[in-house]
Amino acid sequence: MTYTRKVKKGNTVQLYEVKSVREGKKVRQEFIRYIGVVKQTEQGEVVIPAHKDLIDRLVLQDDVNLGDVTALYYLAEELKIPEIIDEHSIKGLPAGPQLVLLAINHAIHPVSLRSFSTWYKETALPQLVGIPQEKLNVENLTSAMDGICREIEGTDGDIRVVDKTQDICAGLTKVWSPQYGITLDALYYDITSTYFEGVKCILAKLGYNRDGKKGNGQINIALVVTKKEGFPLFFRVYEGNVLDQKTVKNVLQDLKVLALPDVRLSGIVGWSQRAMYERWIAAVRMLSAV
Repeated sequence: MTYTRKVKKGNTVQLYEVKSVREGKKVRQEFIRYIGVVKQTEQGEVVIPAHKDLIDRLVLQDDVNLGDVTALYYLAEELKIPEIIDEHSIKGLPAGPQLVLLAINHAIHPVSLRSFSTWYKETALPQLVGIPQEKLNVENLTSAMDGICREIEGTDGDIRVVDKTQDICAGLTKVWSPQYGITLDALYYDITSTYFEGVKCILAKLGYNRDGKKGNGQINIALVVTKKEGFPLFFRVYEGNVLDQKTVKNVLQDLKVLALPDVRLSGIVGWSQRAMYERWIAAVRMLSAV
């Protein structure tokens, strides 16, 4: 059985549909959906439906792609993805909305950066987002991506990488966890790889390939998700020749940002060698002591 719950956030009161779930001797609330904002009027309390302000702004005068792009944009705003990205990106044309638009395009109908503004114009997104089509050119889109991960040359000529993706992941997790009742006491960690036919990717290196593709450069992708909901928390991209067990240290650094008081971390299936097992156990003990 579900019921509604009011949650005060800043100067607003938000209304959620929740249900009670018993786990052993404890009962916790599980988030079902966000309903809207509660407003006080002369006639009493009124519930403003979720995203009504955006819906009211949407006046379509042309035949454009509406449903899928609108749903994904609403979801991104509810998850506060543009806002969190902008908190950690460099100044200029906001990177958050641009990267969300690129993600929406990739999910629906991937096109090149040069063709992106044309696709954008043919959707309802210009009215929802408010960014003119001409602003979404190749230069601005690539600058948005550089805004969260870029190379900087020091005074000594050395090149260092400034990567804000982990800060963004941590920021999103801190917002999503209370909003959706995410369980953070047990996590899964795994790593996979993907290979390249070309030679332009600077991270692509020869290494153990899970697809049996020999002679191709590859990258390794690590991911941490919650055990119960499968909710993604962190990801990292490594050079293709980095061994799986050597990635544990970075995972611990990422998780320390969340300051989790008590967590169980399950590692990669197939780490059967004793040295790998002992390193993993030592790492998990270190995390538990943080």
